Amino acid sequence: MQTCKNSDSARKGIVPFPERYPEFASVMAEIGNDIFSQRISQKLTQKQLSSKTSVSPAIIRSAEHGQANLSLNVLCRLASGLKAPEHRNIWLESKIIKSIPEEVSVNIKNNIRQYRKTVRESQAKFAKHCGVSLGNIQRAENGNDLTIATVCKIASHMKINWIELLNPKAEN
Repeated sequence: MQTCKNSDSARKGIVPFPERYPEFASVMAEIGNDIFSQRISQKLTQKQLSSKTSVSPAIIRSAEHGQANLSLNVLCRLASGLKAPEHRNIWLESKIIKSIPEEVSVNIKNNIRQYRKTVRESQAKFAKHCGVSLGNIQRAENGNDLTIATVCKIASHMKINWIELLNPKAEN
């Protein structure tokens, strides 16, 4: 596992993903492996992928090493940059996100609202049960970007895989 003793992140007090969220390290490692293998299979350098996606090479490098808690926006940009132009589906975690990036936040919003309605939980109660801030739930229900760790925590409370939360009609 890489550490960031001498990095800007360490100087700024940012804890790398695996140490900060050990329960989700395997998710990020799998995503990182997928990004790396797809990039290599397409004979792209990190710099070339960066140019295609407007994601910095440093973030790509961190993601490939499972060291970054990516936002869904960045994850979707990377996935879009790695797919063939004629395909609209995004492959991650050996499953498919059946939406284009713009729809992912709408799917999350709808799935959370439907779940909360079904179990009759307020946003505050739902946030507490998920182990995330009320602000994160409000951002999700307003269609704003979230990190993978937050999505994983919400999906875990809903008893679904995090990929299911990103797709239409998640079942609880």
